[in-house]
Parts: sequence; structure tokens; C-alpha cells
Amino acid sequence: MDKDIIQNKLLVALQEVPNITRACRIVSISPSTVRAWRREDPAFDRAVAEAIDDGVDALEAEVHRRAFEGYEKPVVFQGQITDTYREYSDGLAQFLLKAHRPDKYRERSEVQSSGAQTITIVSGVPRKPVTPDDLI
Repeated sequence: MDKDIIQNKLLVALQEVPNITRACRIVSISPSTVRAWRREDPAFDRAVAEAIDDGVDALEAEVHRRAFEGYEKPVVFQGQITDTYREYSDGLAQFLLKAHRPDKYRERSEVQSSGAQTITIVSGVPRKPVTPDDLI
């Protein structure tokens, strides 16, 4: 198949699925081929970035729809769909607020100290129970 045709199919796929690996699977090419094309052709590189951006815009619109317009969920009784109800996503609404107004809605933590402090941070899962003496 012609390289231009494959590239155009890839750009369409990226608008639907803004993920290079998944879009490559759709058009049956390898991500390494796309990386090489992007290095060799700045115009194609810009087109890929734009297609991904368009795809992310579509994802954002879908997240907005699910958060504020809701979506139909089935009510199942004894294996049969008997009704539907509209469900909204508070989690997606919070996600959008944090993305669009980070100064107002981002996660914050504040630590105040009035003197010298020693802080020990332990990460991971300890192999044995940790006692206060183990931390000193």
C-alpha cells in the first residue's frame, strides 16, 4: 500500500484513538515506522501532533458529556434489561474542574513548621513490622 495512504489512515485513526500504538494496530504498521516517518518529515510530525490533539479534544468532549449530560445505564432483573436510568459522573466533573481551573481545584497540602524538624520518609512495603525505634 502507498505510504501516503497509510499515513492518512494513521492520521484518521489518531483522531479517533489518540494513542500511537493503538492507532498503529488499526492501520497495521509498527510504531517504530511512525517514529521514523516523524523524524524524516516535519510536516508529517506536525500532522500527527495535530491529529492526536484533535483526538484528545474528542476525549475531553466525551468526558464532559458523561459528567454533565450523563449516560444511559441498564437496569437488569433476572438477566433481562427492564429499564434504564441516567447516570452522571461526579469524578469526571471533578477531573474537568481540576484540568480547567487548577488554581482553584487542585489538590493542596500545606506544612508549617516553627523550628528544626527531622522527617523520615519510608516508602514501599516493609519486610517486617516497623517500630518507632526502626525509624530512628
